[in-house]
Amino acid sequence: MTGGVISGAIHVIRGGLMCRGALAAYGPHKTLYTRFARWSRICVFDQIFALLAAASAATDTAMIDAGPLKVHRTRAAPG
Repeated sequence: MTGGVISGAIHVIRGGLMCRGALAAYGPHKTLYTRFARWSRICVFDQIFALLAAASAATDTAMIDAGPLKVHRTRAAPG
């Protein structure tokens, strides 16, 4: 189930979707949302990124490409 939550979260973020728009293969959208929110709150993703960075050979620069991410119109800052 954990892999499905991570895959589902990536699918939602990449597509600029709300959790309700995730495929049924990732499980119930409510479960996907609550687990993603809980993991964000307790810094699970920070720990994942730290482990990935520690395993990298690059020591001087670390970047995450957010170029393909879309912001859902209900989440965008008023302009």
